[in-house]
Amino acid sequence: MPKGAVEIRYPVSVEKVEHNQEWLIHISGGIERSHSLVIATGGLPVPAIGATDFGLGIAQQFHVPVVSIRPALVPLSFTSDEFSSLSELSGLSVPVKISSGQKAQRFGVCIFDEDLLLTHKGLSGPAVLQASSYWSEGEAIQIDWLNGANCDELFNDDANRLKLTENILGIVLPQRLAKVFAEQKNLLGRKWAEVGKKDRQALKDLLTRWSVKPAGTLGWKKAEVMLGGVDTKSLDSQTMMAKTCPSLYFIGECVDVTGHLGGHNFQWAWSSGFACAQSIASQ
Repeated sequence: MPKGAVEIRYPVSVEKVEHNQEWLIHISGGIERSHSLVIATGGLPVPAIGATDFGLGIAQQFHVPVVSIRPALVPLSFTSDEFSSLSELSGLSVPVKISSGQKAQRFGVCIFDEDLLLTHKGLSGPAVLQASSYWSEGEAIQIDWLNGANCDELFNDDANRLKLTENILGIVLPQRLAKVFAEQKNLLGRKWAEVGKKDRQALKDLLTRWSVKPAGTLGWKKAEVMLGGVDTKSLDSQTMMAKTCPSLYFIGECVDVTGHLGGHNFQWAWSSGFACAQSIASQ
């Protein structure tokens, strides 16, 4: 028997779970009995490695509330019309400032200062993955491609008067991206001294407040985590036990706790598991 009297069985499939005075777990080959049941089955991201909604099904079976789920920390996709000018830049990475969410929502508007990656399907990279957790279908995201650089200082510099527009933008952007933005405003090949005030303002708005509505996400196959899950209000925050079903515990990603990039979701899995284990061990 391994340390801690833990017995690992593999492969085993759970066919049914029942509860009376104790837990009855029907598995392939028999029935296991237990005083406590811990659901640590994760969420739906990356179905290729066996991800399922098993934990949410158990919650619903025993009347534990579940918050609606969707992919999070996931790349965003766009229609061809919205993305046609940038699709040819697949593989290009650039630091940006990205805004997602609405003021009326729970977390309001969230801004991330991270790298963005252009792909053949849309946008990815840390900036977009972070923003996706706050984005809702039908909403726009806003991107400052200059990442906070002083646009007015760049545009009003007398040293740039005789430079081509795309070359000025190339001071703060990758050259390929600079050409695309200059072309979008019909400024490609034009000297900056020839660009009027109205066109300069339109270019500034494009660069610093680029607003676009994603068509959707790339789904569970590309998502790193699941947003939503077992409602935290239905669990004891110190033990992770369901308030309405004593001896039933939920830990990790099947719970409605989603962190940012950087190991926070791993930490949640470990911390919730520790709290649950301490509770069971004390009984």
